[in-house]
Amino acid sequence: MSKEAPSAKVMFSRAQALERNNQREAAKELYQRILRDHPEHRKSRRALDALGAAAAKKAAPLTEADFNRVLTLANTSLQRAGTEAARLCSLHPGQPALENLRGVILVQMGDYREAVTAFGLALKVEPGFTDALTNLASALGALNRDEEAVKLYERLLAASRKDPDVFYNFGNALLKLGRNYDAVNAYKNALNLRPLFPGAYNNMGKALSLLGQAEQAQTCFENALEIDPAHDKANRNLAQLHSRALRFKAAHALYQRLLSRKPGDVDALFGAAICLINDGDQAAAIAALDRVVKLTPSAQSPRFLLDVLRGESRDTIPNEYTQGLFDGYADRFEQDLVVNLQYQAPALLRDLLGEAVPGPQHYCNALDVGCGTGLAGLAFDAAAERLTGIDLSPAMLAKAQEKGVYRTLMAGDAVELITQSGDTYDLVLCADTLPYIGELPPLFKALAAHTSPGGHFLCSTELAEGGTYALHTSARFAHSPGYVIECAAAAGFDLLAQKTVPLRKDRETWTSGGLYCFARRG
Repeated sequence: MSKEAPSAKVMFSRAQALERNNQREAAKELYQRILRDHPEHRKSRRALDALGAAAAKKAAPLTEADFNRVLTLANTSLQRAGTEAARLCSLHPGQPALENLRGVILVQMGDYREAVTAFGLALKVEPGFTDALTNLASALGALNRDEEAVKLYERLLAASRKDPDVFYNFGNALLKLGRNYDAVNAYKNALNLRPLFPGAYNNMGKALSLLGQAEQAQTCFENALEIDPAHDKANRNLAQLHSRALRFKAAHALYQRLLSRKPGDVDALFGAAICLINDGDQAAAIAALDRVVKLTPSAQSPRFLLDVLRGESRDTIPNEYTQGLFDGYADRFEQDLVVNLQYQAPALLRDLLGEAVPGPQHYCNALDVGCGTGLAGLAFDAAAERLTGIDLSPAMLAKAQEKGVYRTLMAGDAVELITQSGDTYDLVLCADTLPYIGELPPLFKALAAHTSPGGHFLCSTELAEGGTYALHTSARFAHSPGYVIECAAAAGFDLLAQKTVPLRKDRETWTSGGLYCFARRG
């Protein structure tokens, strides 16, 4: 089947793009082609006539007044400045300074792709044009083409361009690529050249925080705020750092500082509410969350927490809340859970399986639902030939990937992913997952449909003394043993063993949990 010819409209757009990039002969050929196929196309006729007129009339030399005219227009109308810059570039091709100016205007207009073309044309004529190199690297970074941007910054620095802004932007590109150690060094170089550089201190703090160097990160954020007390990013980052370290009063004071400048700052309001919840000031937390809900009615997380604090019933926790919680928690998750909270559900489930199914265990295809950073995967690695992990949080999955125990990792809603899967599993794990689910039948039925007869299902819950399940003020569900066993039986699982154990600490008090081992009915 022959490929359909492009329309006159499409070809005209291509010809205009060629003309803007000073490829006038190619543009002329395309206008002529349009007129051969569409003689009535007036726009192409006018454009072709204009090209001919420009060629017939020798343009006056480019002057400083031309530049100043564009600069003056840029202060009043970027659109007019861009049009004039493009016109001058068409009349005076091969002018690197002019193309660089056009690129700067395009960046200000948000057209980074076209700006990259303009900077590229400037560098084609003058490869060592440092301003154009710097601008091109910045535009590439805005397009998330960070590998290319890093190479350009390295080229600039190798040419002895010891500019604090170059080092700063170099660090930003490295930070986006996850090269945090290199980013820290770049920011240090920027600060050596410009000691009073709050942005460099702030971003170095971000890199250090990602490296787990919280004290050094705190110093950087504080330095940024000492230089510029109104530096909102440093203020916010320091508040988040204090909150992660459970210094909620300090974090709350910083969020209040943000709110004093911008009362409608939803992120600061939500952060302040989290601090108030953890400090036990429920009334103030409710008031803060109520403001957040009014400002962002469609946001699920603040509405959910507001319902929790007001004691309103819920059957599920919004995926938005769970993903946001664990995406922000991934870097310190294992330290907090294993060391601070003394969580050991994966090892306890492994022991329970050994008691319920004596002798060596070997599973061909295992599934870890809510795998988090992979703690359960590590505990069952020796027993599982192939292990798949599912979690809502991409940040947690990135940590799980580092464990090297999972064959496959998938981000998304567990019930949806399991239902869509063509796999059948002979071992299913749900360690510390059910407290974030609530109503169990949808998950249990999906698991049963994809568990082979005789396959084993292991799960842990926080313990509810009676009834079915309850949402606690911790924003986690507790489940009664009767409800867990009833839902499992209805789905097709038979109970092999269960235990009540101290599951984890919560504010120095142990939370009781239930451990269960089921077998898929044959």
